[in-house]
Formats: sequence, structure tokens, C-alpha cells
Amino acid sequence: MQVVLGTTNPQRVADAAAGSEIPLTHAEWYELFRTAGHIIP
Repeated sequence: MQVVLGTTNPQRVADAAAGSEIPLTHAEWYELFRTAGHIIP
């Protein structure tokens, strides 16, 4: 999953890119997905 940014602020783009370096387990990823309002089949 990748974030689509709507910013022209270079620091915000860099911060969002750095977020892709955070390791997540499958369980953590699915919990974030569910918390965002998505239904997991």
C-alpha cells in the first residue's frame, strides 16, 4: 500500500516516504487497514 499525497511541501513528502521504512507485521498492517474503516473479508 502506498500513500497518495496532496502536498507541495517537500518536507511532508520526505516524511511520508520515510514512513515506508517502518517495518510492520501482517497483523499490524491489517489492524491499521481495519482501523481506517476498511472491511477485511
